[in-house]
Amino acid sequence: MKGHDQFIYDDDSCLLAMAMAGNALAGFNTLADLQEQKIPPKKDHVEIKFRQEVLDKPILRKCTMAGGVTEELMTRAAFSEILQATSVAAAFASNVTVHVIRRGLGKKVDTLYTEAQRSQHLTQADPRIFGTNYMANISSASGQDCFLGEPLDHHHVLFFQGLSQFVEPGLPTELPAQEEDKLRQDPSLRAIEAELQACSVADSDGRRRPEQTRRNCWNALKRRATKDYRDTWRRKRTEWYIATRGKEQPDDRDRTDLVGALCILIPERRRLAGRMKSREPLTPESMWLAIQDLYTLCRKDSSVLYLNGLQPAGGACPVKDCLKDLDR
Repeated sequence: MKGHDQFIYDDDSCLLAMAMAGNALAGFNTLADLQEQKIPPKKDHVEIKFRQEVLDKPILRKCTMAGGVTEELMTRAAFSEILQATSVAAAFASNVTVHVIRRGLGKKVDTLYTEAQRSQHLTQADPRIFGTNYMANISSASGQDCFLGEPLDHHHVLFFQGLSQFVEPGLPTELPAQEEDKLRQDPSLRAIEAELQACSVADSDGRRRPEQTRRNCWNALKRRATKDYRDTWRRKRTEWYIATRGKEQPDDRDRTDLVGALCILIPERRRLAGRMKSREPLTPESMWLAIQDLYTLCRKDSSVLYLNGLQPAGGACPVKDCLKDLDR
């Protein structure tokens, strides 16, 4: 792993912010301490070590509503759910998986490095794995150009091997309210709810199983219905493009209102979003400011959100004429 002056590709910033938020670096208590560190004369690096007590802790850890960040390893299912939610928000019609990303990386690495180096980078010791699991479903060769002796053009190959074909601007990210109401009438869900209603409110042990069953049933119903709704929307959008001969522009609803509200409440998100979408190299000073924002988000208690400047001061209301203790 190495740093990059474009923030969206800079892995170091994320790792440093998480390490400092977890008090994991030996000899550094604050970001200011880390920023103050210099490489001594006649040396080309400084080795920064993790504290002994964090060496066995996972970097990505499980979070709960009640306890926040725990010491347990984040499950693969939780990570995949985050990745899936990100791909949905980015208007991908098909789920983006870790394997798809690794396969794309494998294609790039394969053209530049030896088989042994490629296998090492992909952490696959058996070289046969690449041919069976990492080769794209679409051939990388432009056969027609080769046959005709014309300059090679791989634009169509890159399109069918890439993810851009699955991006559909305006694609809904969630079910409309009326569709959710229809789901609530599902017989299997109503049967579980009837079982739950038959349990005594005081019988927490007896209610635990049907409550979990209801959550699982609802999530499965909603996931399937959302996929069907998105598939139908995409099919109708394609039909509309053909019917209008592509001469009209769709009037899709702007879905940035929630993001805009969050950026007002969490200004760090606004600044980080601006840096992530920029393709300009960041100065070292700007990169440190970005790391500070990442660190703040890692450490911030988001159970209650305040407008900038209205946070409690010493646990009390910041309004000068009030100053009452805030019981949270």
